[in-house]
Amino acid sequence: MLLKSKKLSLAAVFGLLVTTVVATPVWAETETVTCTTGEITITNNVVTGNTNCAGLVVIPSSVTSIDSWAFIRAEKLEHVIFAAGPSGSKLTTIGEGAFYKAGLTSITIPGSVTSIGQLAFASNRALAFVNFSTCASCGDTFSETRSQLTTIGVDAFGYATALQSITIPSNVTSIGMGAFRKTTSLETVTFAAGSALTDLGHSAFAEATALTSITIPDGVTSIDLWAFSGAISLEAVTIPDSVTSIGQGAFVGATKLTRLTFEGNAPSTGPHAFTGTSAVAYIAFASLGFEENTTWEGLKYVKASSDCAGN
Repeated sequence: MLLKSKKLSLAAVFGLLVTTVVATPVWAETETVTCTTGEITITNNVVTGNTNCAGLVVIPSSVTSIDSWAFIRAEKLEHVIFAAGPSGSKLTTIGEGAFYKAGLTSITIPGSVTSIGQLAFASNRALAFVNFSTCASCGDTFSETRSQLTTIGVDAFGYATALQSITIPSNVTSIGMGAFRKTTSLETVTFAAGSALTDLGHSAFAEATALTSITIPDGVTSIDLWAFSGAISLEAVTIPDSVTSIGQGAFVGATKLTRLTFEGNAPSTGPHAFTGTSAVAYIAFASLGFEENTTWEGLKYVKASSDCAGN
């Protein structure tokens, strides 16, 4: 007896291949968690996506990661709570674009999180408050119990136009390119005591138009290109002795900058680092080496910050 073979259409073959490649493995542990409306999917302790999640969702303490784009354009998701089990949340990673264009109004990020990926909270137009918890379960020493966050990725909070203030945890070593770009309501940036920051990225606070002052933490070695460009309300900047270079256009367009204090000698500067800043700005160096009432980068130099009083 002859067996007749059946030919599959190209579409059918492609469908079988897709099913074979992307189907969830039978050994994967998958669960769903309900939001106020809609639900999220968790696979092997990773939030992999959502279906119309809106209102509020409580992420179980067992979750270790929010996958890339898991809540992309979840515009009606306002609140995310990370549950704390007996040993706290196990979350370590918030992936690329995880909450891109979501509707969050505030968020408290668990102290166990070590990295926030690029675009993770970008274009959250209602996001007014971001807090970083300490990690009480991470160890017994002071350094272990503070937030474990080390990396804030490219454009992580870019265009979060309602964000009013941010305290950067002390373990953060790098703030990526455009991390707080166009955060137009951002008035206050604070670096936690003992900051380990070394890298202040390209355009990190570009067009942060409400920012009025900032003290760069000791340990930062360079202020990258365009870091504070277009920060039109920025009046006072304190730069530590550790900074050896200021990149091209770093403060270009910071038209109200009138108090620039260096805690050491003047660093090298790239082209147009201060173009468009106030021509009558006063500049103070902690160490001498410049003649009083001369200029540097177009800014008037005075001997000490106290000499700026009343000017």
